[in-house]
Amino acid sequence: MTQEIDRSRQRLSGALAVAAGLLTLVVVALWSSSAAAVALGGLALVLAGVTRGSVAAVVAGSLVLFGGVIVAGLADAGPVWLLVGTLGAVLAWDFGEQAVTLGQQVGRHAATARGELVHAGVSLAVGVASVGVVALVFSTVDGGFHVGALVVLLVAALVLVSAIRP
Repeated sequence: MTQEIDRSRQRLSGALAVAAGLLTLVVVALWSSSAAAVALGGLALVLAGVTRGSVAAVVAGSLVLFGGVIVAGLADAGPVWLLVGTLGAVLAWDFGEQAVTLGQQVGRHAATARGELVHAGVSLAVGVASVGVVALVFSTVDGGFHVGALVVLLVAALVLVSAIRP
């Protein structure tokens, strides 16, 4: 008799998704209580998604987190803060989706911690490098930072990332 595989989400990636969402919440809360309220709703959706094993809830929560970043941008948050908030939203999506899909594919009790940590480390490294490059480019452009251009850039980055994902 074979034992049934527990197909619920992976705990490590789920915790990392919530931590990334919390990063976005903290960053936007520094600039606007309205942005914090929006981001809190997004964090709740990400948490519900990783808890219930719903990729759709994780994606929706990440988009709502990004909405909090946009609201913070409208409240004149600094460009670097907006980039960091966006990074948190993208990582919440990436880690949350991995938690759910990995749980569905190999089960909760499979030994996946090493792979999850490698994935998280690489995603974080790429994200931090991207934030650094974009911040450097924005700071060297004549006239300094332009928040409107940054919002367009952030939306374009989200569209690009969503197009790349399978």
